[in-house]
Amino acid sequence: MSNTVEDQSLQPVAAALPLLSAATKLGKVGLVVSNLQRSLEFYADIIGLQVLAQSERSAQLGITAENRILLELEQREGVRKLIGKRLGLYHFALLLPSRADLSSFAEHLQTAGVRAGMSDHLVSEAFYLEDPDGLQIEVYADRDPKEWLWDGDEIAVATQPLDLRKLLSHRHQPWAGAPLGSTIGHIHLYIGDIPRADQLYHHGLGMNVRSRSFPGALFLAAGKYHHHVGLNTWAGSVPVASETDARLSIWELQVPLTDLITLSDRMLSNGWQPLESTTFVDPWGIALRLVAVQ
Repeated sequence: MSNTVEDQSLQPVAAALPLLSAATKLGKVGLVVSNLQRSLEFYADIIGLQVLAQSERSAQLGITAENRILLELEQREGVRKLIGKRLGLYHFALLLPSRADLSSFAEHLQTAGVRAGMSDHLVSEAFYLEDPDGLQIEVYADRDPKEWLWDGDEIAVATQPLDLRKLLSHRHQPWAGAPLGSTIGHIHLYIGDIPRADQLYHHGLGMNVRSRSFPGALFLAAGKYHHHVGLNTWAGSVPVASETDARLSIWELQVPLTDLITLSDRMLSNGWQPLESTTFVDPWGIALRLVAVQ
């Protein structure tokens, strides 16, 4: 995909319009995979999502009791496991409701013999896993927002070792799959240029900048959350994910209905390209669908 904003000025357009409402949340994430059944086994058995609907080449997963879709998988011909990095998905993140739930998940990983990365981010504790196609998922729980450290509008975040023993000692129930209230908490993307991403996601999408403390990265959120979107250039000069790569197909942002028209206009003015009525794409092939909620 051509870099459609490459020759445009980086001066934001319509930046004075209101930022995203604090009611904004992430919706479902779509992935293109090479083998549907293999991916279903991973996301059901290891991550703990339930299959809500399934056809020969696609499936929807989420929380059955809430009838809420969190993940859509689609198997396409010619798609292969991701080897190396591509611009697009760095990881998407499943947010568990409590630290007790994360403790239960940690015990589940140990019992299943699954190796995972782990980090303490000050605002949250997290595990990082790779699915059968090499796509990354974070499973995390937030610390109490009262413990988050703010410096004006920016928040203190870090990547520190996770105290696994302390986490496992937290009182918890045996893991029984992703619990009620689990959501897609954030998405983190490999992009090609931070100033351009700032124009698109901050000025265009209208998210607050929450941290610039990591070199080559930008973290943004609606409201007072630590981040709904992470953006980084850590992949270097790799290409955009291609039609033959396992990849992110789309992610959704749920916005108040009253904000939808204004937001769409502002995104177009700041370099997003339209795919259809409420779906847009950035210069790195990352598709975002706006979903209106009452």
